[in-house]
Amino acid sequence: MGTLLCGGKMNSKSIIEELENLIKLDLSEDVKKRARLLLGEFFTISDSTREEKMQAEVLFLRGGLVTNKEYFDLARQKNGLKPIVLHPNQTKTPESWTTDLFTLLSTEIAPPKWLIENIWTDESVGFVAGEPKGGKTWAALDMALSIASGKSCFGKFQPQRLGHVLYMAEEGKTDEIRRRLHLLAAGKQIEAETMLNFRLSIQQGIQIDQNAWKDTINHYCEKFNPVALFFDPLVRIHSAKEDSADAMKPILAYLRSLQVAYHCSVIIVHHMRKPSEEDKARTGQKLRGTGDFYAWLDSALYLERKRGESAIGIQAEHRDAEELDPFTLILNSSEEMVTLSYQEGSLENIRVTEISQQIITLLQNCSQGMLQRDLDNKIGGKTVNRYNALNLLKEENRIHEVKEVRPGSTGKPRRQTVWYLGDNENTSPSLL
Repeated sequence: MGTLLCGGKMNSKSIIEELENLIKLDLSEDVKKRARLLLGEFFTISDSTREEKMQAEVLFLRGGLVTNKEYFDLARQKNGLKPIVLHPNQTKTPESWTTDLFTLLSTEIAPPKWLIENIWTDESVGFVAGEPKGGKTWAALDMALSIASGKSCFGKFQPQRLGHVLYMAEEGKTDEIRRRLHLLAAGKQIEAETMLNFRLSIQQGIQIDQNAWKDTINHYCEKFNPVALFFDPLVRIHSAKEDSADAMKPILAYLRSLQVAYHCSVIIVHHMRKPSEEDKARTGQKLRGTGDFYAWLDSALYLERKRGESAIGIQAEHRDAEELDPFTLILNSSEEMVTLSYQEGSLENIRVTEISQQIITLLQNCSQGMLQRDLDNKIGGKTVNRYNALNLLKEENRIHEVKEVRPGSTGKPRRQTVWYLGDNENTSPSLL
């Protein structure tokens, strides 16, 4: 493999020749090590032509000999040299931007890597999304603390890649963000002095469609090498029209470039559009704004919560990993701490269980049974949840229904559904 390991001086031409041989070999650790040595030598050569630099760059980055980060980091470090990036109008060689099927299929398929197990895949972009006041920031802060500290996320899911986290909060006052982090850290039993790798930006007016802010964030990533960047919320960090695919294209492209260049996850707090009973679209297609949001994401958490409820329904979705069954978070709060605790089962299942208990309590206090319409009025909520709760209790033989003639809403007798406790219809009175 050339003369570099023996102490000989190589030039651009000899490096290019060796790179052309390396990319034909299996991508072993020895090959990667050799490529990194060649990379270091390449950036010490001062008389390379632009064409040689361009050709070498394509070969280094092709086939994974070195990572984008390794290449661009070294390019910046060596005497201020900048990597040569092909101009959009310059023609690439066919081999530089395609790969043959044999090479592709000969590479072993690796299992998905997780940032947080079952919650977020590593080096992924996506959204923590829900309606306003739905618990999105609580969930995102819990994730960020877990990545930085190693503590479990939502009391169950283990972070698989620990490291530096930057949380950029563009909504909420400093005191409110501080209060939330203090309560969550107390709930996770995290000592503040151990969290130096968790940094925050609060109400700094970040606008990622401005070059100055792009440069600022890029410089931060180069210095701290974060494993996760949090933007909270999307609507506050740009000035483009979110319902326009064309307007959002450069925004999404920049966020993706952060993930690619710095090998980190980009996690964005965002809103869902207002729900309606008639909307049958997939959950990810209900993200507010352009439909490109759903096509763009790699991982997502969709949150559902009614105002005043402590239960938050969670649905996780991933591009390249198996989806977790929907589950529920219980937000337990006190003056000293807040915890987000995993509970098996979807939010709808929990609501059905709660409604089932309400039904039992109502019927226990109604020996003459209860009309369907009275039960509906007392319980309220979604019709489908009441229907499922009644069917569940009926299947468990805890209640039964009888058709009886009773006064209707106008006072005129008519046949109506009446619910009773127990499974023996003969024990209920009948007015037939």
